[in-house]
Amino acid sequence: MNKKSLIVIGVILVVMIIAVFISQRMIVEAPISKTVAPVEVYENASKDMIGVDSLRAGNTIKSPLSLTGTALGNWYFEGSFPIEVRDSSGAVVGQTIGVAQSDWMVSTGVPFQADVMFTTTATSGSIVLKNDNPSGDPIRDRALIIPIMFGNK
Repeated sequence: MNKKSLIVIGVILVVMIIAVFISQRMIVEAPISKTVAPVEVYENASKDMIGVDSLRAGNTIKSPLSLTGTALGNWYFEGSFPIEVRDSSGAVVGQTIGVAQSDWMVSTGVPFQADVMFTTTATSGSIVLKNDNPSGDPIRDRALIIPIMFGNK
């Protein structure tokens, strides 16, 4: 082979490599779904302190909503604790109290029950169960935040 033929073959090979490279980059792949399941958030608290049996993160709720669960005795004060329904902007759209269903002056779990009514046009929000903190000391504030969807229709 002469020098001219080798150059032509070399150019053809380079063009083919570039064409393959470009075609590989142009392949459109289906986007990988990175949907993250909603999760409960414990602020200065843990699953051992409070849990809700009747609701899971991501559930769709309607008014009125009944909640049941268990909280440690020190989550209550005088047998109750505050519960809020918030829309996606954080505005309180409903509130009630969780009421102990047995003696709350114990260090173990105490069942609670609550019914709350709310009104909103939002599509998502959260249920916030706060410990009753009569001291007012923010360092003693605790909360369980459960993200939810609103079934407005």
